[in-house]
Amino acid sequence: MFNQEGYYDAYDQAQTLKRQHHNSFNDFKTTPKISYKWGDHVDKVWIRPDQGRVLSWVNGARISGGKMVKPIPSDHSPIIVDVKIN
Repeated sequence: MFNQEGYYDAYDQAQTLKRQHHNSFNDFKTTPKISYKWGDHVDKVWIRPDQGRVLSWVNGARISGGKMVKPIPSDHSPIIVDVKIN
């Protein structure tokens, strides 16, 4: 539905990516789910390319020593997107 209106996932438009292999669904587990395919995230930020530029996309999970830092506040890690609006 969003694509039909000209919106696209910010991930696909981002100039830089961080933790793109970490799935944004974490199921409250301390071991991050890692995928070797690009863009393993279920949560999206939608933007129309003609209305802004996506500078960065980050899976904002707090990770230390390869593990999620407790407390884990949600079963989905935050997606942080830096967007410059036209």
